[in-house]
Amino acid sequence: VNPLVSGLALVPPAALLSILNLVSGRLADKVGFKITLLIGMVMLVVGWAILFIFSYHLNVLGMILIACIIEGGNAFVMMPATTMGANSLPENMIPHGTAITTTVRQLLGSLGVALAMIIIVAGGHTLSEIIGYHYAFGFFCILEIVGLILAI
Repeated sequence: VNPLVSGLALVPPAALLSILNLVSGRLADKVGFKITLLIGMVMLVVGWAILFIFSYHLNVLGMILIACIIEGGNAFVMMPATTMGANSLPENMIPHGTAITTTVRQLLGSLGVALAMIIIVAGGHTLSEIIGYHYAFGFFCILEIVGLILAI
């Protein structure tokens, strides 16, 4: 897969994330934040589990569809979690809470990429070996299972 295809493959999941952020807000208003959060965590676990189990057999379209499941889960987790966090703060602390949330999200996102690369490289002698990706998918699946347990 060339860099153009790789870049374009990120567009559908990103677009879905944007759309589902709106949907998750409405859903949270109707059924509550906790249920919305649990739906998102289940989507994340399912997406990473599919990647872990079927990583050897997926083509680009399959990866895009699974990335859509994962990004959908992100929408259903991040919006309610951010809103619940902001709602728990006094009015004068909300801007500070939002700044901290944004900073922590960026730091943990960078840490996730770094951990994924460490696992991928440790799993194979070169980046092109799929076993490293398989290990990284397994790691993130386990991480999401822990998140689901904590969300319950």
